[in-house]
Amino acid sequence: MYDNWIQVRVDIEVPNFRGQIRWSVLENELLTLAADLERLNKHVGDEHQLSFTPVEPGVTLHLHMNSRGQIEAAYRFTDTSGGPYGPELSGACGFDQTYLASIARSLKALAKGS
Repeated sequence: MYDNWIQVRVDIEVPNFRGQIRWSVLENELLTLAADLERLNKHVGDEHQLSFTPVEPGVTLHLHMNSRGQIEAAYRFTDTSGGPYGPELSGACGFDQTYLASIARSLKALAKGS
């Protein structure tokens, strides 16, 4: 169940803020998120929710897609390198479903080490 850990450096850049964390994630968690994003992309016209809460809490995402394919995303990045209560950046953003396929492809490539 806890095989194939991937060590990831996550670079975060939003207006007026930039940061970086190291994060451990399971290969299967990335592949599951990619599949969930692909499913979301195929269901434009319906409202859907998607939450990504992996075993290691460095990155969490919550997405809500409305019937027009507009997505509201809430994110939280936590630096857990010094323990479970490190500094974090949280926020929200919006985008549309046209980005989902490329995000899913990138997650699959990351999971497979490409």
